Amino acid sequence: MSQTCTTSLLQVFSVSTAMGVGIQCLEACEDLHKYGFIHRDLKPANYACGLGDKIRVIYILDFGIARKILNVKGELKTPRQSVRFKGTIRFASIACHKNTEMGPKDDCESWFYLLLDITIPRGM
Repeated sequence: MSQTCTTSLLQVFSVSTAMGVGIQCLEACEDLHKYGFIHRDLKPANYACGLGDKIRVIYILDFGIARKILNVKGELKTPRQSVRFKGTIRFASIACHKNTEMGPKDDCESWFYLLLDITIPRGM
């Protein structure tokens, strides 16, 4: 039984399925950015499929370290000089590893690592 569970966890999506899932994940991230937030911890575990007639819909989860990036005027906040690492090492952007302020581009970079992880056997 244990080997069956482990084997199924190592399986990846077909390229076409991974692209469909990836597009929905990126669209969810884009919606978050439109509302002036960045997620800062995009990874496969922070997405989920819907239930019933929404089974093919992907939802973004876990906003515990999300950050508002717009000020009250709707403008980008001034970047902080120094920030602490936030997120998951495996999926974190280069800027995150360098402890520099993150923005929407860093969520996109993490999304790319997520896409590799769900497409390539054994992930990254």
